[in-house]
Amino acid sequence: MPGENQSVSEWLVPTDIRELRAFVALTSYYRRLVQNSASIVAPLHALMKSNQRFIWGDKEQRLKNSRPLSRLH
Repeated sequence: MPGENQSVSEWLVPTDIRELRAFVALTSYYRRLVQNSASIVAPLHALMKSNQRFIWGDKEQRLKNSRPLSRLH
């Protein structure tokens, strides 16, 4: 995990559900600062469903690097 002063975009790409949960927890900490944060991170929550296979694709990478999330630190 990155240090406290690194932005969300500098986090490594999650490789499993445990790392994804940590990333979503970080973004949830800042949810009050991002307008429509629930709809922005909804695809990440969908990856955590028990019947969903974990595949980090282009859509998730674009979301991770999106402007609202990349400005957080």
